[in-house]
Amino acid sequence: AINQTDMLSLRGISICASTLGIAYNLLQPTPLWAPAAWGLFFISCHAYYIAVLLRERQHISLSLEEERAYESAFHPFGFTPRQFCEILQQARVRWCSYSQGTWISRRGEPLTDIALLMDGEVKVFSTTDDEIDVIKPGKGAWLGEFFDPNLKQEDKAQLEHLENVPRRNVSFQCISEQCQTMSLSRKELWEHLHKNPHLKESATRAEVDDLWGKLRHSLSDSRRKAYRQMLEIATSDGVICETERGILRAWRERHEITREEHSNILEALGWSEDEYDRGRRHRSRVRSGSR
Repeated sequence: AINQTDMLSLRGISICASTLGIAYNLLQPTPLWAPAAWGLFFISCHAYYIAVLLRERQHISLSLEEERAYESAFHPFGFTPRQFCEILQQARVRWCSYSQGTWISRRGEPLTDIALLMDGEVKVFSTTDDEIDVIKPGKGAWLGEFFDPNLKQEDKAQLEHLENVPRRNVSFQCISEQCQTMSLSRKELWEHLHKNPHLKESATRAEVDDLWGKLRHSLSDSRRKAYRQMLEIATSDGVICETERGILRAWRERHEITREEHSNILEALGWSEDEYDRGRRHRSRVRSGSR
């Protein structure tokens, strides 16, 4: 048993050991009924958990969309395929598609569900309708908070009224040609995850990973926005000198702004790379921009 790493094998060995223990206790000149009863109790417990392990290891068939969602947002944090299927069933999963420009959810709407972005890009708007982030599939792809480990069982009464309370403080809009999400009922999801300590622990790990992904993305996005503002100021008069280009180049290298991102920002500002390298914008561009 010491060398076993598989829980199923370990419980099988424990049943054999308990069986031998029962036989030893009952074959004594005076049978030892109490130790034998305890051995029977231990066998029953091990048999129950062996049945649970066998059930978890049964083959589960997932669709292509379900497999993608499981591999990206559930499997890395300890959810088994069967637990994932139970979550989809209990939380009433919905697969939604949105065209470009469609609002996935708006600020002030009831917070009834939580969505995982599967395909496309989604822009996030603040309470003042300012753009604050762009969400892509992968880490940080939950459109909102997947799980709150700080909620306690006594908050359940408040959660029951969640569907009638407008609580969204940001808006999500599809900015790709098409976006696809997996949507789960937040109330049923919360209740199901809190029934099992293992599920709660896995959900907490998933939420931490999602928040970390959003933090890393927002940090790199803020650097790109800062670089764009620097370029916009430097090129506002249609001329950029070598000193300014040197400062911008040093900042770009220090913060790992790629050449492609640099070119895209220049194009958005109406400059070509040749004009930037020469240090002067073409006159026709300047006149058209001034109009």
